[in-house]
Amino acid sequence: MRMTEGMGEEGREVMMHRDLVRKTALKFLGKNYMDWVDDITQDVLLKALLKLHKFDDSKGNMESWLCTMTRNTCFDFMAKKANSLSNVSLDEVSFSLGEEDQTFNSKDLRKKIGYALDRLSEMDRTLLVLRYFFKCSGKEIAKVIGVAENQVAVRMIRAKERMRGIMERECGF
Repeated sequence: MRMTEGMGEEGREVMMHRDLVRKTALKFLGKNYMDWVDDITQDVLLKALLKLHKFDDSKGNMESWLCTMTRNTCFDFMAKKANSLSNVSLDEVSFSLGEEDQTFNSKDLRKKIGYALDRLSEMDRTLLVLRYFFKCSGKEIAKVIGVAENQVAVRMIRAKERMRGIMERECGF
């Protein structure tokens, strides 16, 4: 039996937008989280089917509703990841600490970056991981951490300065 069999017309319409939901999830999560893109796509489609009775087409179209739901689900995912940064494997992470776009790959350097990240405040660590690990924009970071977008740039500069200071003082850079 096909998944769309037994669904009403509106349910089939939701399922027709699977590619849109997936592309939206990919846009917000990036290619580092391809595994999660598919999971979030399924979660959003299931939520949409369960909440279909709440959809009001006089307030917007189905595509906008699904994109908003996908964006919010991705932000929830990023917030959960940001709150559990200790679970982030540094083998997955590549950071660029300066203006130059140099990616750090050596095992020793990853250890030093991990050491420095552990020394930062939770907020600084969250900012850096969201920006460099999740490739989030300032607007996305602002939503996740709950500050105004214009504050993110200043906080990011300060977090990078503190990270650089720790790297210089304690890691020999």
